Amino acid sequence: MKISEILRVLDAMAITIASDEEYEITHAFGADLMSDVLCYSPSNCLMITGLCNVHTLRTAEMTGMQTILFVRGKIPTKEMIDEAKSSDTSLMFTSKTMFEVCGILYSNGIRPKQREE
Repeated sequence: MKISEILRVLDAMAITIASDEEYEITHAFGADLMSDVLCYSPSNCLMITGLCNVHTLRTAEMTGMQTILFVRGKIPTKEMIDEAKSSDTSLMFTSKTMFEVCGILYSNGIRPKQREE
């Protein structure tokens, strides 16, 4: 799915969009524990989280994720938005819960990102 499709099916809003907004997102990883994200080291997928702080952005950068979707209506700070722009990371948010988001995305063809061995 393209970012525009994800925004539509989740009734989400874009905050920043990476320069390559037309890339295809095929996998997602949902977590509020950044240690889980680091442990499973998912790259090239959508991060779904309710943790809205600068550590989330740093984790995305370390794991190679270009797109972060904040759930439960969480909106990033100006500092996060500025850093996302400079690192070419897309930030989005929705009022839906993580459970809802994962179900909707799965039913629209997004698959879970498995641990890379």
